[in-house]
Amino acid sequence: MNAQLSEEDELFIIDIKVNLQQFIDEMNGLFSDVAKSNTNDLPKIERNLKSLEVRWDMYYQMQMGAVSDDSIPKMVAAYELLKQAINDTITLRKHRQDLTQKFNNAERYILSQDTTYQNLYDTVIKLSLVKMLGSELEIKKGNEQLLFAEIEKNYALANASAEEESSLKGRMSKLKEKYVTLKILSQKIQAAEYKSFFQRIKDYLLGIAAIAIILMFINMAQAKIKALKQARENAKKYKDLFNKKDDNIPCI
Repeated sequence: MNAQLSEEDELFIIDIKVNLQQFIDEMNGLFSDVAKSNTNDLPKIERNLKSLEVRWDMYYQMQMGAVSDDSIPKMVAAYELLKQAINDTITLRKHRQDLTQKFNNAERYILSQDTTYQNLYDTVIKLSLVKMLGSELEIKKGNEQLLFAEIEKNYALANASAEEESSLKGRMSKLKEKYVTLKILSQKIQAAEYKSFFQRIKDYLLGIAAIAIILMFINMAQAKIKALKQARENAKKYKDLFNKKDDNIPCI
């Protein structure tokens, strides 16, 4: 202690230390609770923390003004550090909870568009068969553009959440597959347009021809690779045979 204190002052300081230790013990208990809590427990922990802070503020204002003992500030600092650690933990838990909720909402929205998009694609294909329905086709394509813009918005939100919250990365990988599927359907819908029956037949035949040409090039490439591989094997066999003959020549 900084100066000689009366017995009454010493008892007063001891009483304050006991009370401060009780506050610290309560704060330690809350710290233990928040460390092992789930998101559903946070509201109760926050209420308990708020109640403890109110009692602490009242006690501190009434009792701590005239205290000069050197150990008291250390106990106050320990209490404040625990309180800050609890608040930081709660803030982090809430942020992670918010990220997960945003991801859940975005995931739910994107997955719910599967049937919607398939129906929209089927409708657009049917409309593209009739020239007189061209205006309705363009309306459907416009609606699809707005719909896919919302899908992209939700996908970006989900991706941003997964970047911060590592536990979401596995779900993000599956969501990406669904997003790509919807994007392909979107491109097909936007490419839909009226074509005459003969034009469709022509496109179909051209598609078959293109596939045939690609297969032909693949077969040619495979044949060249096979021939090159065979040539290398023959060269190796010839080299081995030549070396074997050289070994049979007697030395002088």
